[in-house]
Amino acid sequence: MPDELHVGPKQQELAVVLDQVFTRSDLNMTRLANAIPGVTRQTLGRIMNHKQLPTWETLSAILGALHQDPHRFKGLWEAASLERRQAKRKANGATSTPDLALLPNQETMVVSHFETTVEFYSAAEKAVREAREQIQVTYIREYAPVRYANPAAASYFETVLDWARSTDLSVGRIIGMPMSDGVAADAEMLAWLKDHCKSVSDIRSYDARVLEWTVGADMTNLCIIDMSRVFVTFSGMDSQTLYGDLFENARTATNYRRLFDQWWTRGEKMSRYLDRIDRSV
Repeated sequence: MPDELHVGPKQQELAVVLDQVFTRSDLNMTRLANAIPGVTRQTLGRIMNHKQLPTWETLSAILGALHQDPHRFKGLWEAASLERRQAKRKANGATSTPDLALLPNQETMVVSHFETTVEFYSAAEKAVREAREQIQVTYIREYAPVRYANPAAASYFETVLDWARSTDLSVGRIIGMPMSDGVAADAEMLAWLKDHCKSVSDIRSYDARVLEWTVGADMTNLCIIDMSRVFVTFSGMDSQTLYGDLFENARTATNYRRLFDQWWTRGEKMSRYLDRIDRSV
C-alpha cells in the first residue's frame, strides 16, 4: 500500500516543521540532497510533502545538514512513526494493537535513567557540548560544589562554563544558598560563591542568580538544554550520591523551563547578592 495512505496528523506536522526549517536555511533542495549521502532530491520532496516518513537516521541527517539538533524533533518523529504503524495494522485487518494509541494530547518521549553519578554527569556533559541555543541549570544543594570527589561532576560544571565562553550563548544558573535563621548556614558554600563570582566575571553570556534556600534538604536539580532535553537529578543521603533521568521532549522541557523561571524570578543576581551580604556583616 502506498505511503500516502498512511499519512496522519503527526506525519503532516513533522513535514510542516521540517519544511519551515528548510525554508529558513540558505540551501535549495538540490544542495540539501547533495549534502546527505544516499538521499535524492525526489526523496526530500516526498518527505517534505508528507508523502514519505523518513527513517530516524535519514531525518537526523537532514536536520544535521540544516544545522538543527535532531533530538528536538525525536518525540514528534516517534509519534508519527507510531501513528503510521497503527494505520498499517488497521489497513491490514489487524485486531490487536500492541503499541499504545496516542490521544490528541499525548505524545511519545525518550527517557534515559542514570543510576550512578558518573553515568549522569558524563551524559549531561556530552549534551552540554552538543547544545546549540541555550542552557538553564540549577544547583540547589546543602553542599558546596567543591565537596564533589567525583571528577565527572567537576568536569560537567566546567564544561557548562566553557560552553558559555566559547559560544557566547545564554547560560542561566540558579544557585541555592542554604540558610538558617536568616543567615548563610554554610561558610564553605558562601566562600565558593565568592570565588565563583570572580572566576566567571569575564563570561558575558553567563548569568547566575542566588536563591536563599531554607528547606534543609537538596532540591531536585535541572539542566535544560535547547528547550528540548531536560536532565533531572535526585540526591542521595550524602554529598557524593546522585541519580538522574533525561527526558527528550520539547513539551516536557517547556514545562520544566516554566518551573525554572519561577525560581529565577525569586533569585537575586549573584554579584548583587554578595554585595548585600558583605554590607550586612
